[in-house]
Order: sequence, then C-alpha cells, then structure tokens
Amino acid sequence: MNKISGFGVTEQLISILISSIILMCLVQFYLSFKKFFFLYHMKAQEFSENILISELIRNRIQHAGFTPCMNVKHLISTNIFDDQKPIRPFTVQMLPSPQLTIERMSENYDHTTIVDSRHIIIDNNQFKLKKNDKILIADCFHCETASVQSLKKSKGQSVIELSHALAHRYQGRVYVGSYLKETFYLSTLRGYDEFRYDLDRSEVLSDSMTTFQPIHVDQNEIIIRMKFKNDKKNTEIRAFVRS
Repeated sequence: MNKISGFGVTEQLISILISSIILMCLVQFYLSFKKFFFLYHMKAQEFSENILISELIRNRIQHAGFTPCMNVKHLISTNIFDDQKPIRPFTVQMLPSPQLTIERMSENYDHTTIVDSRHIIIDNNQFKLKKNDKILIADCFHCETASVQSLKKSKGQSVIELSHALAHRYQGRVYVGSYLKETFYLSTLRGYDEFRYDLDRSEVLSDSMTTFQPIHVDQNEIIIRMKFKNDKKNTEIRAFVRS
C-alpha cells in the first residue's frame, strides 16, 4: 500500500511564520516608502512653488512703474484712485504684515488721441476695455489714472468717455493701457499662513510659505527674504526696477 506524503502541522506552522515575517517586512517597507514619497513630494512641490513665486515677484518688480516712454518715477503723475497722489512704482508696507504693492501700465497698450479733457480715442484696440475699467494714460512727461465712464465703437476705433477730467495736458505720442495695482503679502486671517496675490481679486499662491520680508528697498532695487515650511534655509530674491 502506497504511503501518502504531505506537509505536517510543524511544516505548516513554520510556513505561516515565515509568511507573516515577510508580510510584516513588506508592510514596514511600504509605510517607510510612503512616508519618504510624501516628504519628497512635499519638498518637490515647495521647490516648484519657490521657483515660480520667485520668478513672478522678480518679473513684477522689474516692470514696476512701467509706461512705454519711461518709468512713472520720472513723470509728473496723478492717481485719482489714491487721493490724487503721485503714482508710485512700488510701495512696501511692514505693518500689520509685510506686503509689496506694484503699480504699472499693462504690457498690452495702445496709442491714443486726446479729444478733450473727458474723451480719448484708441485706434488699434490692442486690449479690451469696458465700463468702469481702470486705465493709465501717459506720454513722456506726464501720466495719470482714469476710469472708463462709457465706450463707443466707431470705424474700428474706440471713443472713450472718462469719469473725470484729465489733470495734465499731453503732447507727442500718448499711450493708454490698463492700470494694474498688484499686491503680494502673507495672510494669517484663516489661522494659518497663506501667501496671496491681489490684482482684480485675491489668489492664494502658496500655503507653505512662512516668511515674506523685504529686507532692502531703494529706488532701483528690492531684496526680499522668503522661507517655506520644509526649507532649512531662507530664499532671497534680488530684483532691479527698470528705468
């Protein structure tokens, strides 16, 4: 009579024990790898945010005070949206929290003809306008902000009525573009740090930035110190304002 061979109880227990040890090792490896991947992902995300935010701020500082002829700091200017004060390429406010505000004309601009103190004509329509839009008008001597009261199209031209009479008399080539006021700041209104960018509305650029501090400001140069949660070192942005 043939004898049937197979695994005994001892062999099965040993197999279960070995399988359990292997499974525990695999689970431990998975948890360690998952933690490493999460940390790597967080660092990669912060690194990308750091580069993008640094380049955005540097670009905006370089364009601070832009008008086609020359920077607003060289012009006689009037800002109707700020109690008739001069237009400033940038301002830095330290309290209650540090913030950087930049004023400029948009890169999309057009030549304009001054009809009278309340009306201008735009020929090529390089940018879209609508009622209540804020615009910046400039030549090589003066510039000022204005608001669109009404707009009419006629033979490929846009006839714009302004909400206020112009404060300056313009000569030579006159330019018009959107008036942009951009603000970068660190907000804690929600109970945690959010780095925000304000233009027409407020946007969160990063929720991992913990420090945003201008450390050097003069007429032509700004240096800003930034720090992110998982970074051991500060990042410094140095940018020059174009004349």
